[in-house]
Amino acid sequence: MKNMLYGTGEAEPQNEIVVAQLAQELYNSNLLLLLIQNLNKIEFESKKDVAQIFNNVLRRQIGTRTPTVEYIMAHPDILFTLMRGYEHQEIALNCGTMLRECCRYETLAKI
Repeated sequence: MKNMLYGTGEAEPQNEIVVAQLAQELYNSNLLLLLIQNLNKIEFESKKDVAQIFNNVLRRQIGTRTPTVEYIMAHPDILFTLMRGYEHQEIALNCGTMLRECCRYETLAKI
């Protein structure tokens, strides 16, 4: 997923259509919440990757819409799970990174 969003040294990031399909699959499979719920089981570097992927998908816009913000508004458990992440030292930094990015959107900050 990270390579699709950011590319690699040898390959460019995927086009917007592929990224939109990736985001849709993240929504359909509820993978955003599952990744956050299981963050403590993921290796250190992969935790950072999860935060980068989450933040990238969150910032994605289609015109004036922010589909991931809309998705999180419909699934506030994502925010509550991020807040509970502060209770666990090994994932607090990663959860904080994602939560701060969420707070940049007024509609999410109000939740």
